[in-house]
Amino acid sequence: MSSGGEPRRSLSRRGWVGLLLAGGAAFGLLVLTTGQVDEAASWDLELDRRQAVETTREMASGYGLQTDDWELRARAERLEEGPGAPLGYLVELRDGNGIGSFDTAFRPDGRLARLEVKPSRAGRPLDETQARELAEVQLRRLVGEEAPAFQLFFEDQPRSGVYRYRWSREEPGGGPIRIAEVDLRGDRVERLVLGRRSAAGEDAPEDKVGFRLDLEDAGLVVLVLALLVYLGQALFYRQLLRPMFTFGALVALTELARVAFLAEGLRERPDALALFFRPVLLHGVIAALLLGAGLVAARRFTPALVWPFEEFLRGRLWSGSVAASVAFGLLAGVGAVTLVALAAWAASAAAVTTLLRGHSTDLAVLASPWPALGAWLPRLPLAVVAQFAFLVPVLHATLRRPWAARPAAVALGTVLFAAQLISAEPLGMRLAAGLVLAVTLDLVHHRGGLLAVLAAGVGAAGARELAALAVQSGPLAWQGWLGAIGLLAVAGAFAAASRRPGVNLLDPRDLGVPRRLRAQRERIKAQLSVAREAQMRMLPARPPELPGLSIAASCRPAREVGGDLYDFIPLEDGRWAVTVGDVSGKGMVASLYMTLTKGLLLAAAEHLTSARTALGEVNKGLYRQCDKSTFVTLWYGILDPGQGSLTYLRAGHNPPLLRRAARNGKPAETVPLRPPGLGLGLADTPIFDGVAKEETLKLAPGDALFVYSDGLPEAMDPERQEYGDDRLAAAVARTDGLSAEQARDAILADVTAFMGSAPQHDDMTLVVLRLDQVA
Repeated sequence: MSSGGEPRRSLSRRGWVGLLLAGGAAFGLLVLTTGQVDEAASWDLELDRRQAVETTREMASGYGLQTDDWELRARAERLEEGPGAPLGYLVELRDGNGIGSFDTAFRPDGRLARLEVKPSRAGRPLDETQARELAEVQLRRLVGEEAPAFQLFFEDQPRSGVYRYRWSREEPGGGPIRIAEVDLRGDRVERLVLGRRSAAGEDAPEDKVGFRLDLEDAGLVVLVLALLVYLGQALFYRQLLRPMFTFGALVALTELARVAFLAEGLRERPDALALFFRPVLLHGVIAALLLGAGLVAARRFTPALVWPFEEFLRGRLWSGSVAASVAFGLLAGVGAVTLVALAAWAASAAAVTTLLRGHSTDLAVLASPWPALGAWLPRLPLAVVAQFAFLVPVLHATLRRPWAARPAAVALGTVLFAAQLISAEPLGMRLAAGLVLAVTLDLVHHRGGLLAVLAAGVGAAGARELAALAVQSGPLAWQGWLGAIGLLAVAGAFAAASRRPGVNLLDPRDLGVPRRLRAQRERIKAQLSVAREAQMRMLPARPPELPGLSIAASCRPAREVGGDLYDFIPLEDGRWAVTVGDVSGKGMVASLYMTLTKGLLLAAAEHLTSARTALGEVNKGLYRQCDKSTFVTLWYGILDPGQGSLTYLRAGHNPPLLRRAARNGKPAETVPLRPPGLGLGLADTPIFDGVAKEETLKLAPGDALFVYSDGLPEAMDPERQEYGDDRLAAAVARTDGLSAEQARDAILADVTAFMGSAPQHDDMTLVVLRLDQVA
């Protein structure tokens, strides 16, 4: 990845066309393998929702019922209990009063499997022989040519006006017994039911469910881990709240849209509230927490993998990086689920028939108005979120070695994905399928990042359901193929958008960047530590001990190295040059200019005893050698301890504060020293000398001088309010009677307390001179 954060390579137009063709071929292969190993192939649905509804209304009309304004609900359900039970459509019609109803169930081939009418009007009275003949006609309607094999075992004479007949047939090999039920009210059919019971006369048991870990039921383990990681760092990474909430809301909204589209008759369902609340709680909240916890580590250790995803959350849907990741992910998801189906088929078609049952088409899709849309209406598997938004970055943060983190992530992903499969098959079979998914999605993640692998989860879930539609023998088949074309069209649209300027797929070499950056960061950190130590050594180890004076100084760089300086230079006749400077800017560049400035000062002070001439010489050197965008502000004073006098010049620096002690009835006062002056390096010698003015003041016992850099008054609190000159002057006024060292510490402590938790933005330097007595 380049220094600007964008990858080096992009996929050509020919490459995208190849991927789209490969995606189409993969879906075709998925349909073929689904017909071999998946339970959906046994459904063999020859009708769809529309046909079931139309047939039901026609039958109701034959009963004299006008159902055009009746409430309609249609759903797909298993018609019987037990393994291999056929699938069919259930259609319910309810009148406006909630009393009358007309319910039907149709077998996959379109034949009637159940009919219930409540309340039904009594038809023409029948005698026993006529009623039995009509019941046998209805039996043939239910079971067709198998009717002779059914034996009548129960007949109820009409006491309430209803004839009841029950037939049974034992399946070959001692299997479950099939039961046919017919209820007649006169010559009208009130109830038709074809079911199945076990040989013992009890309801056939439901499929046994083997080992299964579902995030919706047992995801608290991962959730607790996420909370421990996230809550421990949330206070320090508040910038993660926005992507967290955005992602959680997006997942919740897509789940709600899916429920609203597929859950027909939602208002009358007793679990209606749960159907809306469950996606928000178990999908939106958990997805947000998993992302928030993982993003803490991902931004530090795998930033190349989350960058397109964060662009997506910012709404840059059609930028090159986002569009490429989505397109690649959708197509890769189709390929991933195809590989799983191929692996299942290669292992043993018979053994894995139930293996993929947990990933079969949502039955609500079959009865939706548009199955093609309901099949791939975005549904993000939480297992994929848990694996790649949380576990993978946490493993990278923990192990700190990509060569170790990726195999560990694949191992955990294998268990996690295998645990999602409902099956009574051996654990090893499910682990093999989980391994295929984990390895495939890891490659997608490695190549396209977090956004691509999340899109792959959506694409895999959608392709899986569309393939289940495509293997049906009726009109649902074209719905499956239509949905697949739509899926590929969406991927193609994103692929076309990815050709815009921006990021496409990640270069695999980019994944080594974080490791290289960490190594470089450690080297730079070590070098900066050496530079800081060298810079600190350039400052005086301690202030000079002068008779009648107490002196204290401090320099706090905002970064490892800074651009502030102070020094005490001995001159002739016992005088001392005291200087405080500040280079524009911060960091390494400012530090280099500070070193240059100090060298020029030492050279000038050695042979020039006037403040004006000394700074004029320094300005000349800086003006000739420095970039014109860089300058230095400096205060330079020549102190005569024997006379208690100070001659000084201010080259654009902050005005020092002179604290006059109270004497002769005059109160103590704080006086800023503001002689005119121009920053060093800004102008040539004639202009500098024309502006600079040298001044002299006489110090009396008790007087103190505070020379500082702009880092003190410009210090900010968490609300970004500045400390300011007034607060500094007030702090200086509170130092009366203190030694120079005590006054320095009191002022710096006041500034630090004002800043609170806010970071230091600029270097802070303070020098305090206090005259105790004239030597």
